[in-house]
Amino acid sequence: MSDDIGALLKSKREDFRVEIRKKQLDDMLTERRVKSTLEDDNEEKQQTITPEERLKQLTEGIKEFIKAFVGGDDEGQLRNLKLIRKAISIKENAPLKPLIESEVPGLIIQLLDDRHSEQVELQHEAVWIVTNMASGPFSKQLHNLLIQEKVIERLIHLMDKTPSILAKRTILWGLSNMAGESFDYRDIMIQLCVVEVLMNIIATCSLDIDFCVTLMWFISNLSRGKPFPPEAEILKCFSVVRQGLMLEYVDILRDGMWALSYMSEQSEKIKGLVASGGLIPRITKLILHENQSISLAALRCVGNMTNSIDAYTDELLQNNILDAIHIKLQSTRIIIRRESCWCVSNILAGTHQQISKVIDHPILKKIISVAQEDDDLVRKEAIIALNNALYRGSFDQANELLQYDVLETLNSASEKVGSPGLVLVGLEGVEYLLKKGKEHAEEIGGENVVVKLLEEKGYLKLLDELQKHEDTDVYTKVYSIIEEYLSLIHISEPTRQAEISYAVFCLKKKKNI
Repeated sequence: MSDDIGALLKSKREDFRVEIRKKQLDDMLTERRVKSTLEDDNEEKQQTITPEERLKQLTEGIKEFIKAFVGGDDEGQLRNLKLIRKAISIKENAPLKPLIESEVPGLIIQLLDDRHSEQVELQHEAVWIVTNMASGPFSKQLHNLLIQEKVIERLIHLMDKTPSILAKRTILWGLSNMAGESFDYRDIMIQLCVVEVLMNIIATCSLDIDFCVTLMWFISNLSRGKPFPPEAEILKCFSVVRQGLMLEYVDILRDGMWALSYMSEQSEKIKGLVASGGLIPRITKLILHENQSISLAALRCVGNMTNSIDAYTDELLQNNILDAIHIKLQSTRIIIRRESCWCVSNILAGTHQQISKVIDHPILKKIISVAQEDDDLVRKEAIIALNNALYRGSFDQANELLQYDVLETLNSASEKVGSPGLVLVGLEGVEYLLKKGKEHAEEIGGENVVVKLLEEKGYLKLLDELQKHEDTDVYTKVYSIIEEYLSLIHISEPTRQAEISYAVFCLKKKKNI
């Protein structure tokens, strides 16, 4: 039962994490759709033309491409595909609808066949356009066309068969965009054995650094999202990620670290491989990387590892993970500080020995400081960390925490009337303290010393006031604390709405005996 409670305390906080991932992914996909895998001297100029000029350019490109396709004019096809691609490769409000509603998508898909495999640049443009269309606002017409014409299957086949590394990279870039945009497309790729194709390319081809960058990005997109991809598929990719994380190439480190964070969230086997494969020292080092995306992904991975068996947390502690997290708690970015608190929270939901490591480290003072003065979201995470220590720790450890003004910290959170979530976690901490005091009193046959401490600090008056809080969860929590741990008498009719049948209580100090 104790282990089950520990697992619950090691919360994944999925709400804010999904939001952050989505924003980062959207920014990354947008940037890469515009840039693709080939440089173009006119791209910067292309971003500045007016919507009217862009639509005119697209309309002309569509008309001339169809003419060139029907006439078998390869140069005309390439020239107008570039015109179309430039017209739709912008960060916002790309004019995709006229293109999707034309006959061009069906013609472009034909260019993905083997018979055009030697026309590398032509296929590159075709892949780019298909990717941008598939990654734009959902179009049932286009989606049905992509599925009906088996576009993903064509792309994977072409990537497997073409001898050109540039062509393979171009196709993989397109597949990465599609996998990042749609889990349905990702799952189709998995069903079509895309991982096996990639492993074969790795084993048989001489790869350049650009291909490796695109490969790591693809694995990152393949590994993310719910429902999770099959564990067997991500396990096949683990060795590639591990090798990438040993390099000092920023793009590979970033996507590799995010891939590992996604993998370790869903797979206990991956966590075991991280520990047994000697990656923990490397991840600890990457937490301090100057690239904030790499640092955040490494923190996410540590949070996942500490959200598992105690042996992984022990190894992280042996590798000075608290030193690294202590530094990140001073970051100017809210998400970095919040993620750092989450990692500490998981550690403090562990064993007494792990809790002692935190108590004895300077990081405890920083956690308390953050819990008292920071953004409310970060404060809440820091207080949850302290609550885990109060709940999982011994009475002596709870007593140690009291020496660091933990009660004052919980008090300040409970006073934050306009933030019910913060008030609740503050109340939970007080409840855990009272529980520890009650257990200790029963053990030694005395009184609950925490009640006396609350009286001395004026906290009982605050509890009395919080009975009037408009948030039902807060009111209910206060009621349960009073009923379970404190002397009370019924003094008035309920002040809540009629359908809520709670009585209102005031507090009475214990008489000295």
